[in-house]
Amino acid sequence: MIGWRGLQWVNHAFATKFGWGGREDFLDRRYLERLASPLAENQELRQQIWNAFRDWTRDGESPLPWPWIYGDSTSLPPISVRQHLMLSGTQMRLLERWKDGDFDPDLELATEPPRRIEDVPLSEQPATLDRAALTFCLADAFHPGCEMTWPIRHASMYMAPFRLRHRALGDPEPSFGTGANAGRRAQHRRSPVRPDSRKLVAVDGRSVADRHRQLPLWLHDGL
Repeated sequence: MIGWRGLQWVNHAFATKFGWGGREDFLDRRYLERLASPLAENQELRQQIWNAFRDWTRDGESPLPWPWIYGDSTSLPPISVRQHLMLSGTQMRLLERWKDGDFDPDLELATEPPRRIEDVPLSEQPATLDRAALTFCLADAFHPGCEMTWPIRHASMYMAPFRLRHRALGDPEPSFGTGANAGRRAQHRRSPVRPDSRKLVAVDGRSVADRHRQLPLWLHDGL
């Protein structure tokens, strides 16, 4: 949800709703204090936020529920409840527990993130650089446009958990020349997978998706 605030720089609606001074500015300290409090006096606010999230069985085609992000089957007019994104089942269950006040307040335990890579312990610096580069690519269709969308949730993309399958030796990357058209794309389609050159390590698709949920803004249940 905090990530939506960053979209204020590329989307006017997000700027109005979630940006600086917006009604749902999730980085506003006073607002965060209410959201982080399990007290009964803040239960109505938590209920309102819970109600704002999309449920495919209820309002999948509507653009109004959160998140305001395109899904896997975007079309105008909508032809599928997957027109827009929905949080994963795991995320929805956690959000429901938060809505009910079933959580430990930990806002005061939050620490300021390091501003320089030199401030991160040396052993954690490689992973921090990876996260810094990839966090903002974990989203869905064209918000803002650099993200990896549904293909990355397919187990066939991986040779092991978190390890993308490599192109086999002797299988050069196709060249599309200086321009692309339907005929050239068809001409340069990748040859069928050869069992001896692209043998995959067995990976359970759902376990890969579950691991991805640990990353920021990963919003899908996977396969």
